[in-house]
Amino acid sequence: MVQVVSADFDRKVMQLAQSIFEFGDKRQSADQSEMAWLFEQSKKLQPQPAEPEQSENHNTILPSSTRLERYAQKQESERTPSSLDSGAWSIDQLVQSLFTGKSEDTDQVNNNSWLYYITDDASEAEKVACVNQPNCPWVVLSVLSKDRSVVVKRAVARNRKTPQEQLAFLSDSTDVEVRRNVASNPASSSVILKKLSMDADLLVRQHVGANFSTAPDALNALACDQELPVRKAVASNIKTLGGTLVHLAGERELSVRQLVAQNPNTTPETLHMLSKEPDLYVRRAVAKHENTSPRTMRYLASDPDLMVRYLVVMNAMRPREVLENFVFDPSVEVRVVLARSGDLSHNLMWRLARDQSADVRVWLARNESVLPQVLFSLSRDRDERVRQAVAGNPASPPEAIRELSKDKITLINTIRPGNELNVARLSASAARSVARSGDHFARLVLAGQSSTPRDVLATLARDASASIRMRVAANENTSSTTLMELARDPDVRVREWVARNSFAPFIVLGVLASDDDPYVRILVSRLPYAPRAIREKLQNDHDYWVRKEARMASERMLETSIDPVHLYESVMGGA
Repeated sequence: MVQVVSADFDRKVMQLAQSIFEFGDKRQSADQSEMAWLFEQSKKLQPQPAEPEQSENHNTILPSSTRLERYAQKQESERTPSSLDSGAWSIDQLVQSLFTGKSEDTDQVNNNSWLYYITDDASEAEKVACVNQPNCPWVVLSVLSKDRSVVVKRAVARNRKTPQEQLAFLSDSTDVEVRRNVASNPASSSVILKKLSMDADLLVRQHVGANFSTAPDALNALACDQELPVRKAVASNIKTLGGTLVHLAGERELSVRQLVAQNPNTTPETLHMLSKEPDLYVRRAVAKHENTSPRTMRYLASDPDLMVRYLVVMNAMRPREVLENFVFDPSVEVRVVLARSGDLSHNLMWRLARDQSADVRVWLARNESVLPQVLFSLSRDRDERVRQAVAGNPASPPEAIRELSKDKITLINTIRPGNELNVARLSASAARSVARSGDHFARLVLAGQSSTPRDVLATLARDASASIRMRVAANENTSSTTLMELARDPDVRVREWVARNSFAPFIVLGVLASDDDPYVRILVSRLPYAPRAIREKLQNDHDYWVRKEARMASERMLETSIDPVHLYESVMGGA
């Protein structure tokens, strides 16, 4: 029953449009019962929306309520006594009946004034602004699809709320811009888009090829189009089926093959064929594609391009056994990203622990999924950076921490250097003398004591020894100015301890959030008191593991309802 009423309503809306736009005399008599019926049905089929808030973003060109009142008064004066006496409805009365009540704000439009825009009193700009409103009723869109102005029709063709009957009508328009807008409209039906896929205009077919509502058979036909932009649009459409993409993968044009390699619907067989492409951008797209098979990934493990191999290791869908192909990779960058992986086999961990590059061993020592036995072995590494990475790893076993505490150089998170040592308290003048002395051990102890004056810590922050600067960075008494200076220290270990210092101000955390070393950014992302802007920045970091840590930290905060500012203040106040 509702469909029948709606069909009759659509037909009578068209009659109303013709009576308004095709007859110059608006006082001309029409079927008054039809108009009354139309008005009643419009209120039933299209509930009046709530009054929208005025926004500068819509560039709205709407008439004021004063102008609407003047329009209603003019129509009142033109009404004939006979029509008043008989109670008959004219078009003007129908429009006037929607202008009820006065608004306190003269710039606000009454909710019932939509039908003003289907009259000749509304200018072209006002009609276009009306159509561009997100809450424009479909009744008004239906009428304005028959408007004399082609500019208004173009706007109606773009609106996602335009009914299918009107979009079908506009798809036959002689104006090419109207057809292009219908072709790009996501609300257009597959029937309309299939008809437009045979349009003579290149851009119309291109828009159809890029439209997610286009049927697969129409996309398959457009894949054979003579024009390159049309074929590229089909290759990039996420609704294009794998069979069509196989055909496009054989294209001579390189840009089409690149888009096929990026399409999420490309099959593993097609990706394997594209993995042998001479173009490195095609192979890179295959390397990071989720549908790439393990066989293809093993083939790309020996690719001459470093980025291809890098992307295979980073691929979230790659199987664990594929990583074994990269343990002897000639590129340090590839072995580093391998050491950062969280699904390393035990055999692979031990191999990487004996890697010739200290950078690889450092990242392996930072990895929290590494076996405790491997971390204990790395605690005896010849490189101080590796031992320091083991000391900062929360997964390091107690045996490794005890081993590291013997060398008196590595800064251990669980032991406060200086506080644990039996050193007599020095006066401020004596501390300044020690800071300028050549006694490295004395300066080392002084840098780790919380009672050391801030000016002495500022002096030690410029010491040539990174071990001393690390202790200043970890010292809770270090001033914000000194921490800001250490946040730009050339040694990454110093910057790591600035990030671990719970007294580092937000501005220092902002600097560390842009640090070149991903591990420093990871440490910042784990801080529950980091400001929201910093957390959002790190959630969109270019490094996969930084994004992962930041998003996990945000999820934990949502679960526990932690307020970062209050938490930071509690840490500062309770220390």
